[in-house]
Amino acid sequence: MQIHPSPPAGNYRHEPQQSEQTHIGIAYPSLPETDPDYYTLRLAIEILSGGMSGRLFTEIREKRALVYNVWAGYSSLKDTGSILGYAGTSNDRAQATLDTFVAELYRLQNGVTADELARAKTGLKASTIMQGESTSARAGAIAHDFFMRGRIRTLDEIKTAIDAVTLEQVNLFLKSNPPGPFTIVTVGPKELKLPA
Repeated sequence: MQIHPSPPAGNYRHEPQQSEQTHIGIAYPSLPETDPDYYTLRLAIEILSGGMSGRLFTEIREKRALVYNVWAGYSSLKDTGSILGYAGTSNDRAQATLDTFVAELYRLQNGVTADELARAKTGLKASTIMQGESTSARAGAIAHDFFMRGRIRTLDEIKTAIDAVTLEQVNLFLKSNPPGPFTIVTVGPKELKLPA
């Protein structure tokens, strides 16, 4: 079976639902997993959303207390990739959450720090190693690699590739690859305004 992805929907869709919460989904196109800048991209996303030290958690949840959950991640098919993000919030904070989420995506273009990159490398390597400790997870990773790349990467190869990414590479990549165009979907009682 061959998958034929559709072009991204773009723009904004609201699904009305009477609820005490608003759910916000954000997606935009990115590189396929086989692109030479794959690890650079993954480290940038780790800086954005790598646990409690990630910018989304720090800026949106810790500093502004806008959400109960927020994250962004990378997803890929064989020939295309995407960045997917989610925020769950109360209705009265939904607009501020959307505005701040999009602002943080754009703020990445201004660059990241050496400390952020070091934390991202540690986090990405740790998650890769932990995923490799389970037999079923390692088997899944082997099948995934063979499907995507036609070969299997060792854990040492992945670690070396992550370590090889420089701060200059990440910042040049972010400056040259702005986020968007966005597809934004909200579920909740009230339609939101798209950030300018």
